[in-house]
Amino acid sequence: SIKDHGEVNWKVLSTGSEKASADWDFFSTEQTFTMNEEILKPGMIADNVFQVISGKFRVEIESKGERKIVGTISSGETIGELSFLLGTVTGAYVIADSAQCTVVKCSWNELATITETRVDVAISFYKYLAQMLCKRFMAGERKAIRAKST
Repeated sequence: SIKDHGEVNWKVLSTGSEKASADWDFFSTEQTFTMNEEILKPGMIADNVFQVISGKFRVEIESKGERKIVGTISSGETIGELSFLLGTVTGAYVIADSAQCTVVKCSWNELATITETRVDVAISFYKYLAQMLCKRFMAGERKAIRAKST
């Protein structure tokens, strides 16, 4: 684990493997959610970011009193990173959509501590979040282009 070797491999985080969980152990905690349990809801203060280790979550937005599923988040993906980075409140419901979902959670406080003691880990963490956001952006762009061409 990272505690033993001092190594950080954020690329492994995107695999959802046990090694990914071990890398996060340095500054995060593990949490488990059961089917239909909310991990986020609109208006929450975004002081945590999560990475899914196992299971699947659905993303819902509410409009005119009705909820609509707008996406899913599965193993290797992150939850709440945009609000976490921007310091804004969350805008959607994120709900466990598997019998058991495991995530690792990193808080602002934990990140502040690690930034002071292990700058290399903090840099890798932010780089990882930037890569995840770029992947989401590019996937959305490809989807928009396909929709225009049909």
